[in-house]
Amino acid sequence: MACFFLKKEAAPVDAAFASTCQVRLLAGTRPGLLLAVRDFGPGVDAEQLARLTEPFYRTDSARQRATGGVGLGMYLCQLVAQAHGSRLQVDNAAPGLCVQLLLKE
Repeated sequence: MACFFLKKEAAPVDAAFASTCQVRLLAGTRPGLLLAVRDFGPGVDAEQLARLTEPFYRTDSARQRATGGVGLGMYLCQLVAQAHGSRLQVDNAAPGLCVQLLLKE
């Protein structure tokens, strides 16, 4: 399955990224839209899942700022979700990680 940016004309992203990620936008029986983003990496230790949306939290203590990330991405996503009256649901997807957001009408 390819990974697509969500816009009027869906455009495939880089092939290397597409093989490791899925982005789905679903309209179901509940009011609103469900946005789900999943990768197929190793996932996250169960103890760390609840902390992923904390500011400056990074799962790999060996990572340095120079090698990528400061731990704000998931925190900012959580703030956007809260601003829309929602929250992020973060789960291991075996393999990978799945982050879901219900956008209410």
